[in-house]
Amino acid sequence: MTCALSRLILFLMVLCGAATMQGATVLGNGTNTSATPLQVGSYVISTTPFLFTGNTQAAMAFTTGTEAVNLESLTLSMAGGGSGTEFPVAIREDFANAPNILSGFGLTGEQSPTTAGVYQYTPFVPQTLAAGTTYWLVLGFINGSSTLSNYFVDTTTDTSFVSPSGWTIGSQILTSAGAPLNPWISQPNQALKFSIQASVAPEPSRILLCLAGVMILFLRRRR
Repeated sequence: MTCALSRLILFLMVLCGAATMQGATVLGNGTNTSATPLQVGSYVISTTPFLFTGNTQAAMAFTTGTEAVNLESLTLSMAGGGSGTEFPVAIREDFANAPNILSGFGLTGEQSPTTAGVYQYTPFVPQTLAAGTTYWLVLGFINGSSTLSNYFVDTTTDTSFVSPSGWTIGSQILTSAGAPLNPWISQPNQALKFSIQASVAPEPSRILLCLAGVMILFLRRRR
């Protein structure tokens, strides 16, 4: 009986441990050679006769692997320069091969990344990315913003990437400028430099099995 109980405990430790696996990098291209930085944000174009600002968003598609994951963080390579106090970073769902600005969620992190380096952004609340689904990393203000903040994001013309989990990354950057209904414009053979850290989302059946095992152990110990 003791041997059987020990095996049960070991099995539950392995099972529950797999269900709560810590986040690992599931997709990245941060080691690729950098190209010309991309200006993102809202910036002054002209001050005469009226203040006129230009707005630019940048978006990069990625597709998840065969398992749903809990998004832990996203790291983004910045080229340095620019100014301001706001830098919106978001994950958007796909709609007709472009970001759907009405669905998705924002990330929190450094709002003034003016020094060259890698910056980490995390979800405001826990978020799960579905398996086999295309999402978009979107940087910059919703078109039409008049807030004067602009930054320079690292890009690369090397569209290769590393993913131990079967994820893929798009082969072009989309940019959008001006009014909210302006179309996204393709910048082919370019990519934003970023990586994604995530952990496998536990299946409900696995969670229930873990809970059942804990109850069995509790009842055995009570006897």
